[in-house]
Amino acid sequence: MMIQEYINVFPKITEKGRALSLFIGIINELDPEELLDVSANILDQDIFKRKVLIRKIKDSINGWSADRKEELYKKLVRLLKTVESYHKKESIAVLLASICSNFPIERQKSLLLNFLVSEYTNNRKRAYAYLFENWSPDFSHAIETTWSSYEDEDCLPLLIEKMSEEFLMKNFTKISAFFGEDQVTYDFRARVLRNKLYSRIFEKIPDVMSSLRENDPISYLFILKTKNAKVDLDFVVNLYKHNPDKSFLPRWIADLKLWHKILESGFDPLTQNQV
Repeated sequence: MMIQEYINVFPKITEKGRALSLFIGIINELDPEELLDVSANILDQDIFKRKVLIRKIKDSINGWSADRKEELYKKLVRLLKTVESYHKKESIAVLLASICSNFPIERQKSLLLNFLVSEYTNNRKRAYAYLFENWSPDFSHAIETTWSSYEDEDCLPLLIEKMSEEFLMKNFTKISAFFGEDQVTYDFRARVLRNKLYSRIFEKIPDVMSSLRENDPISYLFILKTKNAKVDLDFVVNLYKHNPDKSFLPRWIADLKLWHKILESGFDPLTQNQV
């Protein structure tokens, strides 16, 4: 029996064990042509087989020829449209996203644009994650359209890091709605993301920055430090007085080059006294 035939009739795998180990071993011996031959069938089978195939293709595709990569791309895109099971569509999308960088630029762009307009949140999330690491301004319009349609929270890091200041100002109210008091108080990642947003446009939101200075002075100082902006000396001294145990503050103050002025003003940070 040919190896492809054996794989195609291999029984359903329902748990880790002998059958799974055997299937992994057999799949790992396949060359690109053989993988292409069995891929459609495996991607329509159980999750264990799908994961084995995905891993093998991810680990080997760098060595494939351009023609084989193109054949795989067309096959996967076709399957993504025709497979009915949501979970099987997920496996195909996971594979496409994980090997996207191996395809020509135009293929990458086509795939990502399709993901960005997908009705499936996970596909959009995959596009956001890929573009965050592989950004191109060519996607700005598509991202703006997707944001307008879905307002996905998972899109926020991409928006804040990559989109223009003009876009951030235009959408400031909607984006800021994700950073309510509870979110930034109890979710450190949300606070960091909000601070990155403010850092991008801090000169254009003076009222917001003034409120931040009163309600979250540490974040306020962080943003000004990040932008190398001028900071009021009395504000910094007062902040240190109220937060002497914040181990990062002395370094931040050094980054702002304020220790000379603070010590020369007569303030002793150890005793908290004016000398």
